[in-house]
Amino acid sequence: MYLLVALILAGASSLVAAGGKYGEEAPEFPPGVFNDGRQYRLEDFRGKTVVLFFYEKDCPRCRGSIPDRNKVVQAYKDKPVKFIAIGAGDTLAEAKSYAGQTGLAMPVFSDSFSLMEKRYGQTISLNNIWQFRVVGPDGKVAGYKMELNEEYLEKAVAASTWKYKDQGYDAKLNPAIDLLEWGQYEQGVTKLRPFLKNANAEVAASAQKLFEALKTEGQQWMDEAAKAESENPIGAYDLYARTAATFAGDPLGEKAKGSLKAISAKQPVQDELAARKMYEGFVGAMAQSNPTNKTKLIELGKKIVQKYPSTPVANKVNTVLSEIGA
Repeated sequence: MYLLVALILAGASSLVAAGGKYGEEAPEFPPGVFNDGRQYRLEDFRGKTVVLFFYEKDCPRCRGSIPDRNKVVQAYKDKPVKFIAIGAGDTLAEAKSYAGQTGLAMPVFSDSFSLMEKRYGQTISLNNIWQFRVVGPDGKVAGYKMELNEEYLEKAVAASTWKYKDQGYDAKLNPAIDLLEWGQYEQGVTKLRPFLKNANAEVAASAQKLFEALKTEGQQWMDEAAKAESENPIGAYDLYARTAATFAGDPLGEKAKGSLKAISAKQPVQDELAARKMYEGFVGAMAQSNPTNKTKLIELGKKIVQKYPSTPVANKVNTVLSEIGA
């Protein structure tokens, strides 16, 4: 049930208030891109710790601190914690450049409109060169520091758990397991598949055991989707789509494809899918825009809202338009 709720919340929120204080729910990432080409959501990391590092790219002191930041990342590399940097006010090109020049050992979110920092109630500048937020396994802010042996970070990590890593699977499966742990199911299963036919019988057996566990989880997605079809067809669609993509070519994936085709005939789903196609252009424009160059972005956003006003995508776009002062 939790995954379905997460999908609903990710798409349906239309208002975002500044937050990020201790004990509060950690605000989600706004639409945007990361320097590694992947997409991350705090909702996908429930049960684990996330450390957010907001930085000022033009500050020499901040750049000089990166080796120390990387030491913390390295120290926790085998723990259920994810480190993500936020390039406050940075375009994607600037975020990539900063990571490349400094060797920053974590993905970087291009926060070109400074929406992420505003959602956390702060302004990064040469007078406020960095900030941190430790997000605990319950999704709430649990601390403000990123340091070795820091009390609140240690507490959050101690309360976090791996889903698959500590289950005794063969070490050769770790690249696939790493992807799975951080919500990258489709990529994780793709990485796992070759091991199902590994020449080493023990490795193949371990891979099969993991695959069976994943199929059990996939069946749970299917069950949640079936229950949600009448009241939340869009959420059901997303669960079916996730199952079909993760288990492509398998009986479970084929079953999901059939359900996906049927639910795609519903008008709310059709509208949402059409809105998502337009939204891809909106996110792309966002990566190329900034506070002084946002005319095209605003035009695209308003078109989505006008054409598909009742969709979750329209709600997300409305939020962004409000945040950038459109």
